[in-house]
Parts: sequence; structure tokens; C-alpha cells
Amino acid sequence: MKKTFLLTTALVMASSVSFAGDYKTKRGAELFYLGGSVGRSSTDTGITEGTATLDEEDISYKVYGGLQFNKYLGAEIHYINFGEASLSGNNGSTFSIDGTNYTFNQNADISISGQSFGLSGTLGYKMGAVRPFVKGGLHRWDVDASLNSATTSADDNESGFDAVVGAGAELTIIGGLNLRAEYEHYVLGSADVNVLSAGINYRF
Repeated sequence: MKKTFLLTTALVMASSVSFAGDYKTKRGAELFYLGGSVGRSSTDTGITEGTATLDEEDISYKVYGGLQFNKYLGAEIHYINFGEASLSGNNGSTFSIDGTNYTFNQNADISISGQSFGLSGTLGYKMGAVRPFVKGGLHRWDVDASLNSATTSADDNESGFDAVVGAGAELTIIGGLNLRAEYEHYVLGSADVNVLSAGINYRF
């Protein structure tokens, strides 16, 4: 009985491995992948600096995973932290938003940080060791804003659902290990964030 059970288990495992290998061969691509990247984010806040100091660029980081349906189509989920954009000024410093001028009445710092969770469809094709791709989908974004001055501090939060699109390419290093470089455009309500990043992923 014990020998029969062990033999049956071995046959089932062998069949499962064989099926997975055959399925992968028929699809022409690995089934799952996981990865991460670091990049440079640029936020279009709609603010134009006058004598105030505006910084709309920061370091972003992203983790993602995907499912490859065949050698062309797939689906990908992500989490990305965009970093921070900031506006600072002294009493009398000026800036404008959508053509309307504003003046700081005291020294203050305003910062905005954001993050996103999303799902995108991917379309690509592997040519040798290189696989160019495009993607598009929806993401839920969350933005935190804070104001700090000598006399006042305030915080606010806003979130929503919007579109994300991107394009890039992967380069296979060895086995399932790949380098990825990509450009992504995220819509966050009235603001936009562009991210240029590079990282690695592994396809199983």
C-alpha cells in the first residue's frame, strides 16, 4: 500500500511538471513575474513659481507582479510611491496656479506626496533577448498634502481613480531574470505624474 501511494504521488507530480512545461511551451512565455524598480518622478502640479521655490521632482520606487496569458498579452498589478513635490517661500514670495497669482504672507512650506495601486493590461512581443511592450489601465491614487509655517500647520488628503499608460522594454540577462526600463504617465485628478524608471524582474 505504501509503495503504491508513493508511486502514485510520484506519477502525479511528474504529470504536473510535464503539464506546466507543455503549457509554458504552447504559450511561448513564462506564466508569472515579479519585479521592482527605482526611478525619477516628475509631478505637474499646475503651479508656476515666481519668487517662491518649487520642486516637482523626486525619487520613486515601485513593486509589481504580472500574469502572462500568452506571448503577446498579459495583466500587471503595481504599487508605486511617487515621492514628494514641494513649494516653499518667505513672506512676500509669489507663485501662481492656473494663471491666478498668490503671495506668501509668512514663511511656509507646502509638500505633496502620493502613491498608487493599479491594474494594467500589457501588450508586447519578445524579439531575441529584448521584449518591447506597452500597457494601459486604471489605478487608485492617494495624495497627502501638508502646510507648515511658524504659526500654522495643516494636513489634507485626496484620492481617486484615474488612468495610467506606459511603454518600455525588457532585456533578458539569464534564465528568467530581466532588466526593465520604462516610462509611465499617471493621471491624479487635476495633476499628472511622469515616471522614468529602471529595475529587474524574474519570470517563472
